[in-house]
Amino acid sequence: MMDKDRNNYWHMRTPYDTSVVIRSYHEELSLGNLFQFYANTLVGANIAGALVHSMDVNPLRLLAKVTDMSLHQVSPEPSAKSLYAGISTVLLRGFLFNSLRVTLYDVFRRQFFYMDATNEEMISIPGALVSGSIAGCIAQALYYPLDHLHREASSWTSAIKTLQSKSLWHAMPLSCTQACLLTLGDVAAYDLSKQVLRKQLQLPENLTLHLPAALFAGLAASLLSHPVEVMRLHLLQQPLNERGKRSVEYLLKFMQEEGSLKLYKGFLPACLRSSSWSVIFWLCVEQLREWEGQRGF
Repeated sequence: MMDKDRNNYWHMRTPYDTSVVIRSYHEELSLGNLFQFYANTLVGANIAGALVHSMDVNPLRLLAKVTDMSLHQVSPEPSAKSLYAGISTVLLRGFLFNSLRVTLYDVFRRQFFYMDATNEEMISIPGALVSGSIAGCIAQALYYPLDHLHREASSWTSAIKTLQSKSLWHAMPLSCTQACLLTLGDVAAYDLSKQVLRKQLQLPENLTLHLPAALFAGLAASLLSHPVEVMRLHLLQQPLNERGKRSVEYLLKFMQEEGSLKLYKGFLPACLRSSSWSVIFWLCVEQLREWEGQRGF
């Protein structure tokens, strides 16, 4: 067969194959869709954060699981009011971290889409890992200093002192590392598990697909990020040295003496919290997209 070009010259071409159907499960990227997706993730993150907040209302409870402190030393008489103390921090995290990292992941992952042998749009595993790592690191880098200002600064003077604190910025690399691993589990693992379940089991875009993918994402997030959280909490317990830094020698000594399994102390409560958050978050996001007439994530 032949076609004309713009200069009316005839050229040979292969016959059009009308039987080939390209299946895409993702919405086209536009400013409107991006803002709508960010709003959906913000709603889902705040709902999930509010519902699971009672599981980790006091960060010292996790510290008590990691160290030898007793829970009675941390919170002797937890009340119903104390269960939702600090809910504003949860909302701030949803606005600056959870929503942003998922939205950034959606932008970055599109660079790694490819068509498989059955003409289905897929994302490569390395592409999902790279997208999740970058998105998590950027979101945490923006959220981390603002979170400290929100919790510790009561005036402009104290805000400046907080930003000038060396201990604030020295803990940031480890915090960003944890955020990268957390995003790999919460977001990238959810994306990849949905892709595998849809491809191998032919599951439709509904609860039967979203629920197992969200459960797997919560488990993956806990397995990846919990050891880093344990190391971070141990590091924060150490006093500053003469250079204003916390030595990592304690962490190396801790791992040599206690073993790598010590890094998973308190894993079950953390996994329960992470899985609950992941299920509530993704079911909310997917349901909102369905109500808006959009495709699944």
